[in-house]
Amino acid sequence: MFRPSSVCLSALSKRTVRVKVQVLRDFPVLKLFRGQVLSVIPSLMRNQLHNENGARYILKDSDIDNNLQDKHFKRMKDMRKLEAKRQRDREAALLAAKKYREEQLAKSRLPKPVLGRRLTLKKVRIPGLHF
Repeated sequence: MFRPSSVCLSALSKRTVRVKVQVLRDFPVLKLFRGQVLSVIPSLMRNQLHNENGARYILKDSDIDNNLQDKHFKRMKDMRKLEAKRQRDREAALLAAKKYREEQLAKSRLPKPVLGRRLTLKKVRIPGLHF
């Protein structure tokens, strides 16, 4: 008989329904990178990712391009190593700055010499006092 063509979507189905995709090019704004396999909401796939061959649907596991995915894993591993190195460098710089501040504070606490290098007792003349 008559079959309605419209589908009633509830707020719950809009939040929970996901499609599996593999990203084919980088989307740095969305923090999605080439080769990544993830589940996204269908509207994101339709409106942004699928445009200009940016991603493809994964219907079964055999649809995944393993070479592309391996490159993604290697790239993420390299990025993690680089981030760890940057973190170590930041920590070393903070430690050096802290040490420098402590040295400066220790120097400021020392009593200042009354007579400097240029000023000696022989050069000081006090009227009425002779050595």
